This record gives sequence, structure tokens and C-alpha cells, in this order.
Amino acid sequence: MNQHQNYPSLKFHGNLNTMNLNPLLISNIQSSLYFKKHLIHIKDYYKAVDEIYYHVKHLEPWEKGSDIMNKTFKVYRGVGGCGIVSTAFCLLYKLHKMKLTHKQVVKLIHHEDSPYIRALGFLYIRYTQPPDRLWGWFKNFIFDDEILHVKSGNRMPMSIGKIVQNLLFEKDWLNALLPRIPVSTMNTIQHCFSDKEKKRHLKYRKQKGEDVSFKEAPEPSTFITYKNNPE
Repeated sequence: MNQHQNYPSLKFHGNLNTMNLNPLLISNIQSSLYFKKHLIHIKDYYKAVDEIYYHVKHLEPWEKGSDIMNKTFKVYRGVGGCGIVSTAFCLLYKLHKMKLTHKQVVKLIHHEDSPYIRALGFLYIRYTQPPDRLWGWFKNFIFDDEILHVKSGNRMPMSIGKIVQNLLFEKDWLNALLPRIPVSTMNTIQHCFSDKEKKRHLKYRKQKGEDVSFKEAPEPSTFITYKNNPE
């Protein structure tokens, strides 16, 4: 039994039916045998996490070489022209259908057993949370150095920090479109990121024994620090 079932689910932002994913990607997920025949029966949060641990090996939306027609991976407006949707994105959508609580999402991004569990947590946040709350979720992880492979076949090693930065500042994740962040919110995120980067650089210089001084600026009150202000 899911021990968090009595907690309220995390508030959702956007299109509840599609999880803000491209309709073609959603269609492929919902019609995949893996989702229909296997994931549909998983009701427990911890079993879903175990499924990520044992079966997710990359973070691409589509399985490599699944475009049978042309043997090439076509991309049109951010989605594969045809093919088999990846295990990772099937599980991402499954997590959405389970309506995770705040505590469950926090457990995902802090998970110690697999970086893929953590990465699915960050993808979940990016696709489901309001843009003005993204920095509050991501700010403590933007320099996280845990490494995983984001493409199939152990290709393209990337740190959790770089994944988080990509989710904040890019328009898509490996050709899967991300929900739009308004310009004003993006400007604030970029300001906060630059400030954090500057502090990190000055801390490094201090560790080297250089004489530096920097007055820490308070973070904008627009963003929520989830440690102190959960849903």
C-alpha cells in the first residue's frame, strides 16, 4: 500500500490530460504495450520507483532505431515521426497518472539508489509545475555532479546539474518540447542562476586562499523554498 496516499497530491500546472507533453508522444505512450499491459497494473509508488531503477537506462523520449520505416530518427516539431516511446517517458507519464505528493517528488530528486530516479523526478517537476516555482525546486541541484547517460547505448554522459540547467534554459529535452517559461520568469531565473554561479566562483577562490569579498544578495521572494513551504 502507498504510505503517502493520505497526503494531497502536488498541485498541477497546465494540461492535466497530456502532462504538457506533445500529443504524439502521449499517443505513443498510451498505446505502448509496456504501458497498457504492465505499467497500468502498478499502483504503488515504491513499485514505480523500482521499475525506474531496474529498467531505465537513458532519458531519450524515443528508443533508438525505432523508426522502422526509414531507419532514421525523424523529428517534427519536437517529437519523433514514428517509433517506440522510451521506458523513461512511459514511466514519467505513469508517475503523473499516480498524482504524486510533494513528499514523493522530494524523495525522487534526493534518491540515493539511481541517478535515473532523480532525473525522472526533475523531468516530472519541469513538465508539471508552474514556471515561477521551478527555481525553488531546482536551485540546490544546478551544480550537482552525479553522472548518468542521457542517450541510449551509454552515450552522452551528463551530470544532474547539467540536466537541471538544460531543463531550465532550453526549449526542449532531447527533441521533446518543454512547457514554455514566460520571459519575465526566465529573466528572474537567469538572474538567480548568475548570482549563484558568482557565489560559487567566489567560494572557490576563497578556498584557494585569495582575498575576496562578496555581499550575498537575498533571493527574490517570488520563488518558493519548498523545504520550508511544502504544498
